Amino acid sequence: MAHIARLVVWPFVVTLTSAGFALGFATGHPVVALMIVPVAATVLLITMEQWWPAVRQGSALDDPEARHDMVHTVVGQGFGNQLGEAIVGGALAIFAGWAGNRVDIALWPTSWPLVLQVLLGILLADGLEYARHRAAHRYDWLWRIHALHHSVDRMHVLKSGRGHFLDMVLRHLTVFLPLAMIGTPTTILLAYVAAVTVLGGIGHSNVDVWLPGFLHRLVMTPHVHRIHHALDVDLALANYANVFPVWDMLFGTFSDPERVQPTGFGIEHDTMPASLWGQIASPFARPRGVAPAS
Repeated sequence: MAHIARLVVWPFVVTLTSAGFALGFATGHPVVALMIVPVAATVLLITMEQWWPAVRQGSALDDPEARHDMVHTVVGQGFGNQLGEAIVGGALAIFAGWAGNRVDIALWPTSWPLVLQVLLGILLADGLEYARHRAAHRYDWLWRIHALHHSVDRMHVLKSGRGHFLDMVLRHLTVFLPLAMIGTPTTILLAYVAAVTVLGGIGHSNVDVWLPGFLHRLVMTPHVHRIHHALDVDLALANYANVFPVWDMLFGTFSDPERVQPTGFGIEHDTMPASLWGQIASPFARPRGVAPAS
């Protein structure tokens, strides 16, 4: 049974969550889908982690940081996204008022078939996110914000949402705002969020899965992303893309999971506060842990 599970769990979860998002988008309720599907996928993956764990570390619910992970998910993904959307909306209004009839900024290929628009949007958004993510591991002031996501000693599905709300704000400013300014439809931007959610949950999970080697170079897989969370800094400075590893391959930061494997997760010499409020305030305090340099 375990052998069969290793073969089918990843395609099953990815297909199921993708279908949930597709239904939400097709019925005109993408935001509702973005609220419901991640919760359902998390419950499913927590169960699978108990049945077929990749590493014997106990259940996600046994993790002392589990409660903090869930709060960070709500605050980071909820408040962070709302704040980011408000800032982007205001910036777009100011930009539109300035541009007026001065320039034609409608650069998005709206005449293309929807499927091609979605693929292009996800590819471009992931490229911008790759740049932001890599910068977060290069510059100390950005690392202070991003470090919360890496301050873990184990991998499981609850870690996928563990992030500082400022991380989400920066994603809106560096990824969604530039794309919105060239006329990218909101639905396309939401499609990128859905793609990250589909791969991110299982990408952080502790489910034992087997995937063919070529797939690691096509989409972000759990094996690829675990390397990025490696305790060893030399391993962790790789695999920044959230959806398409092509960006890592283009810029020389791709690390093949068939060649290297992490032996632990987290940040070397991590001093992230143990308290929830300390973790939220950490970007405004003294540097936490070691800020890797790319």
